[in-house]
Amino acid sequence: IAKHDQLLRKAELYYVYNHIQKYGSQPFLSAEPQVLFNAARYLLAMMAEFPDIPYNISKLDVLMALGRLTTSLDMFRLARQIHEKLQLFVIPTAVLEQIDIATLIMRGRPYQDREDLLPVCYRCGQTNPSLSAPGDRCAQCSHPFVRCFHSYEVLPLVEFVVPDEVSEVEAERMIFGGAGAGKRIKPPQDEWNGNNGAEE
Repeated sequence: IAKHDQLLRKAELYYVYNHIQKYGSQPFLSAEPQVLFNAARYLLAMMAEFPDIPYNISKLDVLMALGRLTTSLDMFRLARQIHEKLQLFVIPTAVLEQIDIATLIMRGRPYQDREDLLPVCYRCGQTNPSLSAPGDRCAQCSHPFVRCFHSYEVLPLVEFVVPDEVSEVEAERMIFGGAGAGKRIKPPQDEWNGNNGAEE
């Protein structure tokens, strides 16, 4: 199982990195900038959580792509953090000049990010920073994010475990009735019969 999880994570990283590599090498792309931004941010988070980066995945390429995307999406605070990280790499002189110019331009922009692009934890409801230290998980409660592999956005899914003393019938009643609900709400059986969650 551990080997399966390791290979699955590696396959996911290669799949996501494919988008970033195309963004850096091809002149035209069908993917939207926000999708590429979420993909690059996911890759950086996974690299922070699992330091063994798979072969042929370049952290420099991910940072370069994210640096360009943050500027176009008005994520100026994150852009400064990315450009500071890029200063630590050994980069060709032509590319380094572009990074230096972009860093100077960032200093004239406001030190803030767009609120709608910050990841939200659906377990604790907290807004997370764009780059979190613990990896692809909430910085407050450490709940792992579940991402959609189409848009790479965080899905509103939360893992929970039913206690052993609660029966399946009682757990189903609690799920469909809501927290602390005294009345049971039936799940919709058939959308054509008009019984869409009527109370008993």
